[in-house]
Amino acid sequence: MQDHNEFDLTTPVQFLKGVGPKRAGALKSVGIETIEGLLYYIPRRYLDRSNVLPISRLPLGEDVTVIGKVEVFGIKEGRRDRFILILSDGTGFLNCVWFQGLRYLSNLFSIGDTVAVSGRVTFFKGKQIVHPEFEIISSKEDEDLLHTGRIIPLYPSTAQLREKSLDSRGLRRIIKPALDRFAPYIPETLPASILERNRIMSRSEALYAVHFPDSLEEAERARQRLAFEEFFYLQLMLALKRRERMTDSEGIVFTRIGTLVSKLLERLSFELTEAQKRVLHEIRADMKSPRPMNRLLQGDVGSGKTMVALITMLIAIENGYQAVLMAPTEVLAEQHFLTIHGLLEELSVKVCLLIG
Repeated sequence: MQDHNEFDLTTPVQFLKGVGPKRAGALKSVGIETIEGLLYYIPRRYLDRSNVLPISRLPLGEDVTVIGKVEVFGIKEGRRDRFILILSDGTGFLNCVWFQGLRYLSNLFSIGDTVAVSGRVTFFKGKQIVHPEFEIISSKEDEDLLHTGRIIPLYPSTAQLREKSLDSRGLRRIIKPALDRFAPYIPETLPASILERNRIMSRSEALYAVHFPDSLEEAERARQRLAFEEFFYLQLMLALKRRERMTDSEGIVFTRIGTLVSKLLERLSFELTEAQKRVLHEIRADMKSPRPMNRLLQGDVGSGKTMVALITMLIAIENGYQAVLMAPTEVLAEQHFLTIHGLLEELSVKVCLLIG
C-alpha cells in the first residue's frame, strides 16, 4: 500500500492493497465504494471461542456454536433431498443439514476444513443442526485467533462477494490492514466534552474495536459509540430543521372555532380525559400560531389518540381546509374510516377512504 498521505477516507476502495477493480465492483454491490465505507461495514456477529461448546456437551433445544473438522459431506437423496455435513471435534459427531442450496454447498467444503456452525440443536439419528449459520475457518490467521481465545468478526456476505473471495475471511484480510494504516488518522466528529460526559470511546477506537474487539463487551461498547454518533447527528439535523421552520417558515393560522367539535363531543358516550383535554389545548395553541406544528402524540393502545387526531382534523375543516389521517396498513385505514365515518355521518362532514 502506498503512504497514507496519498489517501483519505474518501479514496475509492479499489486502490487499497488486495482489492482492485473487480473486487471493488463486488464491494460496490453492498454499498462500499470508499475506504470509509469499508471501515463502516460492521460485522453482523462474532465468533467467541469462550462460548464454543464441545459436541459431547451440546444441550438439545438450545442455540449453540460448535467448531469442528469436516469428516464427510454430500447430498443425500430421498423424498426431500438434503445436504449433510458431519463435523467432529474429538468429543463426538454433529450432523449439519441443509434443504436448500445443495449444489452451492457441495462445492464449498473440503474434507479436513475447520468450520464453525451456529444454530439450535435437535436430535434425529444423532445430534444435528438444521440450516446452521456457518463460517469456514481455514487460514492460519483464523486458527491462531481461535486458539488464542480472540474474537473473530463475521461479516454480512452475498454470492457476489463470495465469488470474489470476499467472505468473512476475505473481508478481514482487507479491513485489518486498512484499519492498521488509517485508524490513527480517522478524524473525530464529536466534541471532547460529549465524549467525556457520555464516557464513550473515540471514533477511531470504536471503528477498530467493532472489527477486532478483545471481548464481546468491547464490541458492544464500540457499536454503541457508532450508534450514538449516528443518532446525535440525526437529532442535530432535526433540531436545525425545526429552528429553521420556527424562524423562516410560515404556517397556516387556524383562527376559527365552529360548532363541529362541540357537536362531536355532544354525541360521544364518554367524557374526554384530562390528558386528552390538556393535549388538545396545546395543539390548539400550536394551530393558532403562524409557525408550522411539529408534534408527536404518544399514548398506550386505547388511550384516545385517534379521538385527539379527529378533533384536530375538525378544527382544520372548520377553517376551510381538508385533513388526512394516514395509517400504516389498509386494514387499519379501513378501521379508522368506519369509526370516523360513523362519528361524523350526522355532521355533514364527507369522509373518504383512499387505499392502494
